[in-house]
Amino acid sequence: MKPPCSLLLLDLDGTVYTDGKALPGVIDCLEHLRAAGVPLLFLSNTTTKSAAVIHRALGEMGLALPRESIRTATLAARDTLLEKGLRRVRALLRTEAHADLAPLELVEADAEVEERPEAVLVGDMGAAWNYRMLDLAFRDLMAGSRLVACQRNRYFQQEGGLKLDAGPFVRLLEDAADQQALLVGKPASAFFLAAARGALGKETRRALSAGEVYMVGDDLENDVLGAQACGIRGVQVRTGKFRPADEDRAQREAHLVLDSLTDLKRHFT
Repeated sequence: MKPPCSLLLLDLDGTVYTDGKALPGVIDCLEHLRAAGVPLLFLSNTTTKSAAVIHRALGEMGLALPRESIRTATLAARDTLLEKGLRRVRALLRTEAHADLAPLELVEADAEVEERPEAVLVGDMGAAWNYRMLDLAFRDLMAGSRLVACQRNRYFQQEGGLKLDAGPFVRLLEDAADQQALLVGKPASAFFLAAARGALGKETRRALSAGEVYMVGDDLENDVLGAQACGIRGVQVRTGKFRPADEDRAQREAHLVLDSLTDLKRHFT
């Protein structure tokens, strides 16, 4: 008998696709799961593009799904900042993701301003990182701005190997300003739980206690263990950033370890 699944949460980069190309067999597997009635929700720590762009890209790969099926760390940052009344924000993330931050008042990463922002939001700037923007953010924080991190990932997988992510820059600012960042993306429990509540509503607590909510990802720390910390079952896939050195720990700590997302077909249907 297959285990019941009330909600399947899925990482995107390294799990569904890499470098904008779907991993072999993944789209067919996801369509098979949807046809079998397994609810899907995609959670991404990416801050290099908006949820609308991700939605369009998935459609071009052959996966047609509602726009609300995609939840990004940038959207979570917007909601958190608005809830805390922090509207003027220095945004250290690529302009391609700024659409997810409306209606916040954004200060450009390298802009010198007289009125200090209320928060510094850190995402991934890729090759655009430079001393000036980090120094301006540092000065904001020393003047009282709140440090908010979309994510703390150390690295990610791209064609050609692993690439430095935003986490080291978050830690740099934390150390320099002696301020702990408020984390809004994975592995923050609030990110997973908000997604589950949005999908399941009143059924969330029952589904969690019954072990019917699963998170699938290539990142043991941020996807698998982050989800398990709040009662969601974590599924590790051996794609993306996963390395052979992760195997022993994944086998010990993940609920399930699979070669790829495509193996979910035989597990849930």
